[in-house]
Amino acid sequence: MNEEMNDPLILRKDARKLYFADVHRSTLVRWEREGKLPPPIRISARVQGWRRSTLERFLSEREGSQS
Repeated sequence: MNEEMNDPLILRKDARKLYFADVHRSTLVRWEREGKLPPPIRISARVQGWRRSTLERFLSEREGSQS
């Protein structure tokens, strides 16, 4: 449980605001379909998200590959 508190689940809508504000929604959908974006954790039929560490690792790797 303590690990989950240190690595919270970021819901899809919040991830867009916090991590992908400069990326168009359709681009995120395409990245997910192409396997470029890590698969989200499904909470319910309409709610999905990622662990904070997953998003931060993805962005770090993406930034490193663009350099």
